[in-house]
Amino acid sequence: MKQGDTTITGKSARYMAENEQLQVDGDPLLIDPGKRVSADSMLVSLEIGDLAADGAVHSTFYPPEDESQVYVFAIGEEPEETSIAAGSLRLDYRNNVLRYAGGSRVLQGESSIDSESLTIYMTESRLIATGSAKANLVVPKATEEDAAGAMTAPPNTPPAAKKNAGQEKGVQGNRGRHYQ
Repeated sequence: MKQGDTTITGKSARYMAENEQLQVDGDPLLIDPGKRVSADSMLVSLEIGDLAADGAVHSTFYPPEDESQVYVFAIGEEPEETSIAAGSLRLDYRNNVLRYAGGSRVLQGESSIDSESLTIYMTESRLIATGSAKANLVVPKATEEDAAGAMTAPPNTPPAAKKNAGQEKGVQGNRGRHYQ
């Protein structure tokens, strides 16, 4: 099936005219500008544009080609390719909200987030991980240019503390958000 820039393929598809839904089974794959989603099965609401993907869900989000495009979120200053694996996904196209459940794992660069469920508000570049959430966030070290504007350690600060002066707790997203 192809609708606009979105393509969905699979081994079998069944169209349900009464509710304008398309059930795709057998390694379904959704390809949309900036993202790919695969699962064991997908149910797409053609009128609304919502997606329900179940079983071995794997999503990959690519950095936008220009600033006008919405990106899932960024750990650090620049968007990187992001991979998300989970048991299920509910995608609300109208509100740009992704809801992953059944255990989720996010990988972006060297950073990772593991949780029971994950909600991403794409237009706000906000991520909420719930249920035994564990994050390993790796933020690139500041360059000399960045250090010029960074906070400095006050006088009489122990050497170990001076080494970490100017490093922020949490991670700044690509829209100025902070994740902790």
